[in-house]
Amino acid sequence: MGVRSASDVARLVHGGHPDAVRVTAAAGRLVGTVLATVVTIVNPRYVRVGGSIGVLPPFLDGLREVVMANAHASSLDGLSVAACPPGENTTLAGLAGLAADEMLSPATIDRLVLQP
Repeated sequence: MGVRSASDVARLVHGGHPDAVRVTAAAGRLVGTVLATVVTIVNPRYVRVGGSIGVLPPFLDGLREVVMANAHASSLDGLSVAACPPGENTTLAGLAGLAADEMLSPATIDRLVLQP
């Protein structure tokens, strides 16, 4: 198969190579197993996956399938699992969103207001 890099995997998946598609979907399901627990604990509104492998449809479909089957039902309400838009600095955007959610949470606001 001649796979030496993630871009080789992406090329094979885009070309419809059955083994590459199968293994990429299996990798997505493995990541989805861990992510289902994270989704249950953190209860995010959005899960965005990036990288040359993470945005491949078989990976994303496998991940989404396992998250939706294994995360707690209450954490799935309104959850969006998708690929990151190409070219965006999604890591920093995600961290900024988490920081904003924490700083603007009702508990944080109450703590700040009640401080002497």
